[in-house]
Amino acid sequence: MLLRHAQLAEDESVEMFCLGLEYRHSTTNFPDTWSRIIKRVREVYRGPLTYSANWYQEYRGITFWKELDYIGIGAYFPLADKPRASRAAMRHRLSGIMNELRGLSQQYERPVIFTEVGFPAFDQAGWKPWEWTTHAGKVVDQHHQADCYRAFFDAIKALPWFHGYFVWRYHTDTRYIKPWEYCPQGREAEEVIREQQARPLPVVRARPWGI
Repeated sequence: MLLRHAQLAEDESVEMFCLGLEYRHSTTNFPDTWSRIIKRVREVYRGPLTYSANWYQEYRGITFWKELDYIGIGAYFPLADKPRASRAAMRHRLSGIMNELRGLSQQYERPVIFTEVGFPAFDQAGWKPWEWTTHAGKVVDQHHQADCYRAFFDAIKALPWFHGYFVWRYHTDTRYIKPWEYCPQGREAEEVIREQQARPLPVVRARPWGI
């Protein structure tokens, strides 16, 4: 399956290929199998490779990061210990997380990207950004969603080892999107993202670190 999609990515000049998403038990228990997969995909696809590891109990346990071009993380880290935390408090928490990731980048000599980063429009989005399937017991707060993005962008400024992020998530049709979902479209959060995109992080198209 991966080789078929890797060939399609090569044929269509796709800029990056991701090998998988949150296969925690597989990546940590069978690293040699993943090394073989990486090698075979490289025979088909010539662009940069990554893998999307879960922020919780996976990215630290992966040992084959150096065989890829980017350390990819689905970044739903908790940025607070309570609902409606301040932008400054969330920025401080995330700065500590980024310091840890800098060590991971140095250890494997690979830059980090966030294969997913996003915040639902709840009052506790910074506290539990991975929760989104229901609004029960939560208060819709699109301003707090925007503040979560502000804190994120504050924390990633001027980090040479951090090479980018993918926002979760945008839709082609927003008619049925619930007001508490991740979607920033038409909300204050989208204006924050647009402002950031006016001064984006460098786009790295070639394989970094000499691969």
